[in-house]
Amino acid sequence: MERYLNRLGILKSFYLAFGAGIVVLIITALLCYIGLKTSINGYRQVINLVNIKEETEGISEMGVLQKVAHLKAALNGLIGASNPSEVNKFALQMEEIISAIEKRLPEETKVEEIKKLSSELTRIKTERFYKEKNWERTGKELILLFGNIRKMLLELLDEREFNMVTQMEKIRGQLLRGEESSVASQLNRLMNRDYNEVTLFKDLLYQVTFLLGLRGELTEVYEEEYLAPIDDKFKAISTKIEELLSQLKRGKNIEELKEKVTSFKDEIKRLLELRREIILLREKEHEVVQKLNQSEVEMSSLAQRATQEMVKDVFNLAKKMKKRASVILGVIILVIGFSIIATLVVFKVLTGFLKNRLEKIANFMERLSQGDLRERKEDIIEGEDELANLQAKLSVVVENTRKMLMRIKEVSEKVLVESQKMENVSHEMTNSAQDTEERAEQVRTIAAEV
Repeated sequence: MERYLNRLGILKSFYLAFGAGIVVLIITALLCYIGLKTSINGYRQVINLVNIKEETEGISEMGVLQKVAHLKAALNGLIGASNPSEVNKFALQMEEIISAIEKRLPEETKVEEIKKLSSELTRIKTERFYKEKNWERTGKELILLFGNIRKMLLELLDEREFNMVTQMEKIRGQLLRGEESSVASQLNRLMNRDYNEVTLFKDLLYQVTFLLGLRGELTEVYEEEYLAPIDDKFKAISTKIEELLSQLKRGKNIEELKEKVTSFKDEIKRLLELRREIILLREKEHEVVQKLNQSEVEMSSLAQRATQEMVKDVFNLAKKMKKRASVILGVIILVIGFSIIATLVVFKVLTGFLKNRLEKIANFMERLSQGDLRERKEDIIEGEDELANLQAKLSVVVENTRKMLMRIKEVSEKVLVESQKMENVSHEMTNSAQDTEERAEQVRTIAAEV
């Protein structure tokens, strides 16, 4: 390790350690990103499973389940619709829902059968509502027509009874006058014509009234088997009315009365047929509703199964995500642990490396401070790092200083020798000067004496 540090140097080693730390951080961040992306993808998959919105690629499974619930609600609304507008509204809703989910439903849902049954139910209910509306309109028309017939019959009754009263008054006057011979023929004619007509008119009014009462009975009939007695009554009353009409003689308003009574009888017959058609439509509607209810039960079963499958998918997806997250978390912990250990090792190596070199440099400087300029082998720092270069340069400085001091010493010794020589010369010159002075003194003494 120290060999590589010697080659790289301290600064490069720090750069390398810093770079390794950056790489570890990048790897950790990348792993965190992968883990986060995995979580987001898992979350999206879960959302796709439970999302209720329609997307470009289709409807999610939860969306299908909610659409199935909406389909059931629309089906119940169609079954319970009370007017054509509601029928059309719920039929349109069912058509839109089925079109949206039919590709996502399993084959066993029998979507085509549901579509056909809903269309059939829509047609039957619409036709039933139309016939019921005709039933109500015909019933109102019958009441108006019955009112006209009753009014005409009452007018005819009043007219015939007034004629009878008038004839009776004439006959009474004739009896009072004693004209008994013509009274018998008049009474016979009165009884055979006017009285019989009054009786016919009253019977016809009763039969028409009975015929109108069949409408109320028909209103309470909801099964076809109960129509037979009413049909028999209608035939009996119709036969009786035909007999009464055939007995009426031609006269004022008689033909109009016959036409109205015949029309009234035909309207009752039409009302009877309408009721039979309505009952048959109700029975067909009931059969279709039973089939749709069975389909609804199957749809509920499929929806429950789809819910269980979706929960299973969500559980498996959560389990898979947990496994992936555990692996990624383990790798992140391993990378972080490895980076921490590597950092501690590198820190320890670097600190030991620096401590060793700094101790050598400190010892070397301490000996220098004590004047020991000798270079020792243990002071040499091998390598190409900054501290080795520093120690090498210090060694060069110390070596140059030592050489310079050696030269100074040599020069100092030479100067000392020369100074001793000059000192001797100076001493000799001093002695010579003293001798010269003594001699001069002697000369002066001699001169003075002379």
